[in-house]
Amino acid sequence: MKKNILFITISLIILIGCSKEESEPDPLACFTLSSTSVDLNEVITSSNCSSNAFSYLWNDGGGNQSTLKEPTFYYSEPGNYLITLTVYSESGKKQNTAQQSVIVIQMTGQISFWQSGTPAYGITTVTIGQMTNQITLDHPNGITDCNQTGCANFTLPTGDYTFSATDGTNNWNGSFTIEANSCLKFQLQ
Repeated sequence: MKKNILFITISLIILIGCSKEESEPDPLACFTLSSTSVDLNEVITSSNCSSNAFSYLWNDGGGNQSTLKEPTFYYSEPGNYLITLTVYSESGKKQNTAQQSVIVIQMTGQISFWQSGTPAYGITTVTIGQMTNQITLDHPNGITDCNQTGCANFTLPTGDYTFSATDGTNNWNGSFTIEANSCLKFQLQ
């Protein structure tokens, strides 16, 4: 009789332990990203739509990990990255994974330098880094877009730049920022 009671007690403990583990819901990993095609260093926000998840492990595909519920990501090198979210149940015994690809490229923008009024010597030279271009025409009514004839036109990767310009008499120096798919119109006065 004592053996039967001991056997029943052990069986109940095993059944209770198993049913408790089985009653834990399966986690489901789910997330969306603000963008899957981005410029270098552009911030990507995540929105976590996972269910029955107690903890999170994110891998950005570039060697970085996070345990935040909704981290942000950015990449300083072009390439294809696979963002992976693994979610865990409360016991940690159950898990689920979701993935999304992100393409990172260095995008470009344009800048056009222009003048209203005839340059002192007919030509104004604009230099950005090792690149040089010239303003060869007067634009008394301004310009309407980038790459207009007679302007010093540049297409550059996104980032911060400095420039210098001279017409032989006047000198200009300044800085500007190129954003993806932008068109800056910069008047030298």
